[in-house]
Amino acid sequence: MTEHNESMQGFDGGKRFLRVWSAEAFKQRAPKGTIFISHGYAEHSGRYRGLAEVLTSSGFKVVAFDHYGHGQSGGRRADIPHFERYLDDLMLVIQSQEKKTPGLPVILLGHSMGGAIATAFACRHPDKIDALILSGAAIRNEAGVSLPLRWGAKVLATLAPNMGVRPFDTAGISRDTRVVEAYVADPLVYTGPMKARMGREMLRISKLTSAEKLARVKVPALIMHGSADRIVAPGCSTLLLKGLGSTDKRLEIFDGLYHEILNEPEKQKVFAAISIWLAEHF
Repeated sequence: MTEHNESMQGFDGGKRFLRVWSAEAFKQRAPKGTIFISHGYAEHSGRYRGLAEVLTSSGFKVVAFDHYGHGQSGGRRADIPHFERYLDDLMLVIQSQEKKTPGLPVILLGHSMGGAIATAFACRHPDKIDALILSGAAIRNEAGVSLPLRWGAKVLATLAPNMGVRPFDTAGISRDTRVVEAYVADPLVYTGPMKARMGREMLRISKLTSAEKLARVKVPALIMHGSADRIVAPGCSTLLLKGLGSTDKRLEIFDGLYHEILNEPEKQKVFAAISIWLAEHF
């Protein structure tokens, strides 16, 4: 696998850092498609290199970029003025890569907040993508977000947008202590508490992925979750399975795994599930 880094302008004119992974075989034959990885809250694209090795060996070009305020991209750390801006950036990245390798199927692969971004993008642009792969997607039922909570988050985000409102459960990302230690020590990972404005925008995901909007998504979907995930409840993926309009959708619950199923001791089982599903569809 080869990796090269790129940068481009995001929605705000600031820098977005991209990693593009390819296989040597692509010099002789075109990839089966481009998989765009949307990483989770507080982390960055570099943490997906291991997954990229599996995907490129399966015949796919892989593109991952650091979201606004994350990793090596510009913007206020772990913050966003409006959640929709993540979708705007994702569209810019897809369009930039389509110019370089036109005609390839577009597959979105999102984890946690990145899964919410991928799902919201699919709801907004249902004809732009060809498949959806989700890992512990941070999707909530709109009815599960109470009006007082919405108003409280809105007021606090306006008066004190940078106030820390909730610490992140770093120990809950993986049962592999080496993964947790590397996460905490990684200078590109934000380990502070979630900020008030970011919290408000995370609550707004439920509106961007409402039942009506989920029903528009008709592409094949692979939904995955760890049964012991304490950061995003496994029930969120069950709601996704029921809500997506696709007739080709599958939910895989991995028994005993924590939030980052791609970084658990059993990650090879997860990689295999993704590879098999991709082989069935492309």
